[in-house]
Amino acid sequence: MPKFSKRPTQAPPLTKPRTKKLHIQLPSSQQICLWRQAFLNLNHTRLEQARSLMLDRQTRVLDALPLLLHLNHPQLPGFINQQVPAGIEHYSPQATSISALRYIAKGLQIPRVSGLLSIQAIFLMGSLGTLAQAANSDLDVWLCHIDDMSVEQLAMLKTKCELIERWAQEQKVELHFFLMNAREFRQGKQQTNVDAEHSGSTQHLLLLAEFYRSSLWLAGRQPSWWLVPTQYEKHSENYLELLSERQLIHQIHWINFGSIATIPAAEFIGAVLWQL
Repeated sequence: MPKFSKRPTQAPPLTKPRTKKLHIQLPSSQQICLWRQAFLNLNHTRLEQARSLMLDRQTRVLDALPLLLHLNHPQLPGFINQQVPAGIEHYSPQATSISALRYIAKGLQIPRVSGLLSIQAIFLMGSLGTLAQAANSDLDVWLCHIDDMSVEQLAMLKTKCELIERWAQEQKVELHFFLMNAREFRQGKQQTNVDAEHSGSTQHLLLLAEFYRSSLWLAGRQPSWWLVPTQYEKHSENYLELLSERQLIHQIHWINFGSIATIPAAEFIGAVLWQL
């Protein structure tokens, strides 16, 4: 089993203080590489654990998912036309994905994707890779799309996801897509189920905490939260901006859903009651 460290609880030794007000200390590029590798190691271990408990048909659907979203091809489930948003950023298909796709569409040659890449990242959510995983666990997928997608494009992408869900159901696999805009989520614009107790922002933070705790990265950008030491959680936006300004990270490789620094005490009881 690969060894990995926990998400950083303290900043590493000072590179250079950038802001006196926040006293932010920046990590070295080597430290950032270590944090990223820790995330990848943990994600790989949990994903392999999830796969080991899946039925063959579930594993096949899971392995095919990235390429089904990356491509628009008439031989593949979910195909509508070539105008449907597709293409995952920074994605190179693994052998397991190619094998699963060719099981679905025998003899298919994987085409090269060109043009605009419309999907920033895809993640699994829920019980997979946790102690709660069971043989009948659903595949709940966060599909994170680019910001400037038109209403028509978003509708086409949603339809494609529904078609893939129906195909998975034919394989006796329960699959659900949740289309996410990371910027809107970070700003709290994708809140749902806000009740009369005004616990909407708390529900948002609880969902985000669940995401960071249980999500499994499948393809695309990786969560920038893993680069933020806990002492800077309240100022994560400033911290990430500084990393980018110093060219310690490239924003196009990371996806930012926001921080979980605090939950307002006045809203916590309402959120708990809503959960009940």
